[in-house]
Amino acid sequence: MRQFFKFLFASLFGTLLAFFIAFMFLFLMAIGMTASFEEEVVIGANSIYAPNLSKNIVERTSNNPFDQLQLQFLEGVAEIALPALVNSIEAAKNDSKIDALFLDLGIIGGGRTDVFAIREAVLDFKESGKPVYAYGDYFTMQSYMVASAADSIFMQPTGSMEFSGMLTEMMFFKGTLDKLEIEPRVLKHGRYKSAGEPFSNTEMSEYNRKQNMELLQSFYKHYMAQIASSRNLDVATLDGMVNELKIRKAEDAVNMKLVDRLIHRDQMLEILAKASGKKGIDKVKLVDYPAYKSTIKNYNTSKERLAIIYADGEIMMGKGSDGTIGSETLSKAIREARLDKNVKAVVLRVNSPGGSALASDVILREVELTKKEKPVVVSMGGVAASGGYYIACKADKIYAQPNTVTGSIGVIGMLLGTEKFFENKLGITYDRLKIGKYADLGNPNREMTADEEQIIINMLDDIYIDFITHVAEGRGMDTSKVNSLGGGRVWTGEQALEHGLIDELGNLQDAISTAVALGGLTPGDYSTVEYPKLKSPLEEIFPGIQTRIKENIIKEELGSHYSVFKKLKQLDNYNGPLMLMPYDYN
Repeated sequence: MRQFFKFLFASLFGTLLAFFIAFMFLFLMAIGMTASFEEEVVIGANSIYAPNLSKNIVERTSNNPFDQLQLQFLEGVAEIALPALVNSIEAAKNDSKIDALFLDLGIIGGGRTDVFAIREAVLDFKESGKPVYAYGDYFTMQSYMVASAADSIFMQPTGSMEFSGMLTEMMFFKGTLDKLEIEPRVLKHGRYKSAGEPFSNTEMSEYNRKQNMELLQSFYKHYMAQIASSRNLDVATLDGMVNELKIRKAEDAVNMKLVDRLIHRDQMLEILAKASGKKGIDKVKLVDYPAYKSTIKNYNTSKERLAIIYADGEIMMGKGSDGTIGSETLSKAIREARLDKNVKAVVLRVNSPGGSALASDVILREVELTKKEKPVVVSMGGVAASGGYYIACKADKIYAQPNTVTGSIGVIGMLLGTEKFFENKLGITYDRLKIGKYADLGNPNREMTADEEQIIINMLDDIYIDFITHVAEGRGMDTSKVNSLGGGRVWTGEQALEHGLIDELGNLQDAISTAVALGGLTPGDYSTVEYPKLKSPLEEIFPGIQTRIKENIIKEELGSHYSVFKKLKQLDNYNGPLMLMPYDYN
């Protein structure tokens, strides 16, 4: 009887599983058929392009057909790929059916360099002679950066504007670790290398404070220069607005000439109607990003290709996952581009704070091999530092944005001593047997000897020497010069250009144009292939839903403390020497 029920339940489970798989397959087919019968988007004459910039701006969007639906259901916003957004604004510039660009702004779902890239695209759009209007119920420092590029800026009469300066704040966990009797053992090469400080310190070290203040001042100076240029104001006047907090209500923004007029949204629609020659706000044709993007055709059947390889996230060994760079996955992607005879040039888009030193070295090897066969051009995003700079340093040419964070040439090792925690807090003790004096080198459950500490320091020194040697070879410098720029110190893109760590200031499109020229491709007569290859919808859908739901449940429960959870969770990845930034710069 027991065997009977065993086979009965096994059969029932198999049937239910098969039914579920069949149902999902039919569901996917239905979605696909529905999509194929959807009416094609047609942009009518006298339309206004109005992309929603509050959505999460990323390097690439998912290949999962349900991903946007998941995001909208779980978070209320979807994702926009920055290159596609910039491309859409450029297309609208040259589209005779688009009469104007409308920026409905509040919070922008992107980082510092994303905002600057969008601003550049808006300025380029204005060269068409078409008007650009910006409107906001409120403006943050980030969203106003984009708004300032518009011909006219309007704000809701009871709205607000954030114009109070910039802040860098670090979170430190040493007090928590002390209470738990966990000892952080941080060893590093480079006095500016501060990735371990959140765990070993209660505040910024002298050198970390110095470099972060210099970064913050550089970001602020660049921001103010852009605003001053667009609004025909001098920087000293803007500094006064910040230091005296002169923008406290909507009227202040108008009086200080940061905003042109205070109007309600219906009045804004009336202005847009007039701009597009429409009678009545109900006739205004606002075209959003998804609709307009679907009309942009980028088909090119040329066999000659340009490869764009995305290195986005923290670097680690293995295949990686969403938001991380796996050495195995990225190395394979670079290798595929190298072995494809139709690929004539490679653009490596790096947006990474670094991570595993070993994983970074594995990736750099593939970059070196590829460079021997075809040109490799790097485009740096918001951050390309430490391991992110390591994998970029040997490219034929390196581009960064003025406010990209890069450099951080250094190495760090970190272990958490947990012996007292287990014994005093949990009552757990350890005993061990070993053959070989160093069999348990790095064991967190006992004190580290001075001899062992020196061994690890020597390992870190060797890795640092490799780091500066690779940079010296890639940048045509001597190692002493690289060492003077290293020590873990971070630089902005502008500073990196001054010191020779990059070649030019520019965006992804600038890097693409250079790669096209170096690869002997004919502009406009080549196809583009992106790596790593995105997973198929069926490969992504189930893990994607599970991960997204799990993340959002945690975010919902922890709220503003989610960043603490995320930082502590990173400790699981800290195995082996690291080339890593101290924290995220947004």
